[in-house]
Amino acid sequence: MRLLIITLSFILSWSSLIAQRSSARALKRIIKSNLNGTTFQWNKKLWSDDMNRMHLTQYNSWRMCNDDSLYYKSKSIKLYNYTYYYEHHCEWYKEWIIQSKTKLVHADTHDSYGSTTPAVKYRIKRIKNETQFIIYHQQEIEKFTVVNIEIEYRDLGKTDSFYVMSLNRIEKPHPLPNNDAN
Repeated sequence: MRLLIITLSFILSWSSLIAQRSSARALKRIIKSNLNGTTFQWNKKLWSDDMNRMHLTQYNSWRMCNDDSLYYKSKSIKLYNYTYYYEHHCEWYKEWIIQSKTKLVHADTHDSYGSTTPAVKYRIKRIKNETQFIIYHQQEIEKFTVVNIEIEYRDLGKTDSFYVMSLNRIEKPHPLPNNDAN
């Protein structure tokens, strides 16, 4: 009986991950619920409005370790949907702070200081069979393919969870040299 329960719980958790994999609709739903502060059903925990506002700010950003400018150099990156995400060896973090359905702020943080850019626009699009996350500032700045969205847990009791998004950078094609100058 115990083996059956373990097997069923494994199948259910696996199927929920497969259903979320690289779906533009799922990612938009995650971001919308983050903006509303309802991602992990905090409203069902009967917390005060102050607690709900605190959790709204905890889950409206996506972070990764950016030591050695890994965010800019890596073709594949993983962003963690939790403001207090940290790695023991990491000093600098790259953060996307989601402000609305169309705006985000880039931030480079180190403990209590860092730098942010003014809000830029982003878009989540389904192109062919891929979900793309595109960041704009008058023109396209960065473009990623969403490879996977998973749920990870902060504690062994699996009571506190957050999303992890794996992305592949889409390189911009280099312009062809102009050989018309004869």
